[in-house]
Amino acid sequence: MTVTILRTAPLLGPTVRNYVSRYLARPLVPTMMGYDPLWQFLHEADAISAFKLAIFRDVPGTFNVVGEGVLPLSTVIKLAGRVPLPIPHPLAPPIVGALWLAQLAEAPPSFLEYLRYVCLGDGEKASAEMGFRPAYTTREALADFSSAQRLRDVQLLNETAS
Repeated sequence: MTVTILRTAPLLGPTVRNYVSRYLARPLVPTMMGYDPLWQFLHEADAISAFKLAIFRDVPGTFNVVGEGVLPLSTVIKLAGRVPLPIPHPLAPPIVGALWLAQLAEAPPSFLEYLRYVCLGDGEKASAEMGFRPAYTTREALADFSSAQRLRDVQLLNETAS
């Protein structure tokens, strides 16, 4: 039996609905005051390609599947057309914890660690052993998501104006 484990960077794209897309869809995006960690993304189409490779090539092992390049969170927020909302990090866990329990937060309190610390993957092994090459960079995955999100924002404005 061949076991292949794919550890993907956070997925983004025009149709993805996950904690990262919900986080970046907010007009005001909470950040941790004094922190600007590097982020990387994997486009949804690249994730499908990676999973297909893992199925059809039967390459055993654990692989980081990431888009090329990284971006500081401040740049991610700016490119997404959003406004950062810095929060003192000691206040964030109890606030987010309460919001999460009330089902008003987009992500669990553990997500706050990604707003403070760098969490990046090296995709070299996936490239060398699986032959995975992302079609989208981190920046391009963010751009594709942001374009679709702007359309959703306009649609929402039109619906609320009606």
